Amino acid sequence: LTLTFYAEPVQNRMFDIDMRLKAIKLSTFEDARDGVIGIRLATAFDESKGGKFINAEGVQGAAKIEGLHSRWVDWQTNLDGEMVGVAMMDHPSNYRAPTTWIARSYCLFFANPFAQRYYDKSRADGSLSLQPGDELRLRYRVLIHPSGADFEVAFKEYSGQ
Repeated sequence: LTLTFYAEPVQNRMFDIDMRLKAIKLSTFEDARDGVIGIRLATAFDESKGGKFINAEGVQGAAKIEGLHSRWVDWQTNLDGEMVGVAMMDHPSNYRAPTTWIARSYCLFFANPFAQRYYDKSRADGSLSLQPGDELRLRYRVLIHPSGADFEVAFKEYSGQ
C-alpha cells in the first residue's frame, strides 16, 4: 500500500492510494456488500444535515448511488459557512472500472468492484479469485476541495486521459 499526498493546487488537498494485493494462497473476493476502500466523513456531511452526495453521472443521494458504477463520487456540505467536499475517484485501469459504490446517508461510502450480482440479480457473479502469486492493483484518488471543483478536469488529470 502506497499513499501519496499532494498540496497543489493550493485550493485542494488530495492523496492517491495505490494498493497491490498479492495472493499468498488462493484468495477470493466475494460478490458482497463489503467495500475495498472507504471513507466515513464528519456528521456535517450527513444527508439529514444538508450534505449532498453525487456521482459522475449526476445521480444524487446515497440511496440512489448505492450499487451504481461511476468514475467518481463526491460528498459536499456547508462546513462552518464554507461549501467543501470530499471526492473519491476510481482509476480507469482498476479491475472492473468504473467501480460500484456503497453509500450510506450518514456520510459513509466505499468503492467495491466485486459487488455486481449483490445489487442486480441479472448481473454475472462479481467474485474474483486470485491464485497464489497473482496480484491485484487498485488505485484511487481522494480530493478534498472547495465548492465549484471541476471533477471532469480533475479526473482526466488523475487518469492520464
